[in-house]
Amino acid sequence: GSGAICDEYAQKDSRVRVFHKENGGVSSARNVGLDETKGEWVCFVDSDDTIEENYMKCLLNSAIQFSADSSMGGFRYIETEKEVIVVPKEQGKKSIGDNIKDFYACCSPDWQRYLWNRLLRKKVIDNRHLRFREDIFYKEDGLFVIEFLCASNGYVGYVPNIIYNYRQNDNSAMQSLYKCFNANVFTNMEAHKLIIKELQMHSFDSEIITLAKNSAIGAYHWIKTMIETSEQEKWKRIYNLEGIMMHVLGPKVYAKWFITRIKNSIKRHL
Repeated sequence: GSGAICDEYAQKDSRVRVFHKENGGVSSARNVGLDETKGEWVCFVDSDDTIEENYMKCLLNSAIQFSADSSMGGFRYIETEKEVIVVPKEQGKKSIGDNIKDFYACCSPDWQRYLWNRLLRKKVIDNRHLRFREDIFYKEDGLFVIEFLCASNGYVGYVPNIIYNYRQNDNSAMQSLYKCFNANVFTNMEAHKLIIKELQMHSFDSEIITLAKNSAIGAYHWIKTMIETSEQEKWKRIYNLEGIMMHVLGPKVYAKWFITRIKNSIKRHL
């Protein structure tokens, strides 16, 4: 009944506009939102989450205070009987290089690569006509974040407050993936490839490019583990994954990485 509830709000408040469309995935829905929105700022809230009362106020004040094209805040990660709070250490702003390093920082739960704890300046999105890739089903949000940062003035305001409640749903797309392997997960690697290409195009230093490639390698191991626990076409899927990785890393880097893996495998079996 979500559609009817939304329509009811639209009848009560002229600021609320509702668009009904056939289910085409999260990227398709977000793109409709980007096509239709009229405001100066954009944010995304996932359907099974909730926001704090000061969500918009905190993000907007931070972006304005620091003359930043985007801002981000902390969140509460809720999973059945577990609750984890993740917030920036302090209020302030960071430049694009530091933001991308934060994007690749290892922490649990991961909080830098999401959309829902961010506010984005619409003009940046419009100027470059940024849209979500509807043929990428995993990490499409991380790709969008990197593309936005590269198109923006590079500054992000940090809000050291909980503004969002991220609820881990047993029926979510990510949780379903662990239960039954879906070949669409390979599109995650396409997102990594496009991110690396974007960073190289903007001439970021070798440290950042290495971080991006190491993240792609981490995704490779994540996908490979899921393939190995599935029951069908294991070797065919692994072969496909290796081919994708060669395109992501480039032939020279891939060859060096492949040889290193072979050597390490031999050592483990001696």
